[in-house]
Amino acid sequence: MTTTHMAKVYSGEERRQYPRQSLPADTLVFIHKEPGTVIDMSRGGLAVHFVSLQQETPQPQRIDVFHGPSQFYLPQLPVRMV
Repeated sequence: MTTTHMAKVYSGEERRQYPRQSLPADTLVFIHKEPGTVIDMSRGGLAVHFVSLQQETPQPQRIDVFHGPSQFYLPQLPVRMV
């Protein structure tokens, strides 16, 4: 018995409802105490680049956002991955 797995293909179409805003390049996001970088954000969400060296990384429930030069720190921000 075989199963077919259809690959998701990015159409290039903008999916967000709200305009994207960039953040300073040195803004970090911490997921399970591992750092990532913010790609952009909008009223409806936050896009991040994150690479984990763990074999299994559970879905995050909360993240921390940090910008060192301005000393901005937003801890325990609730998130849902989509």
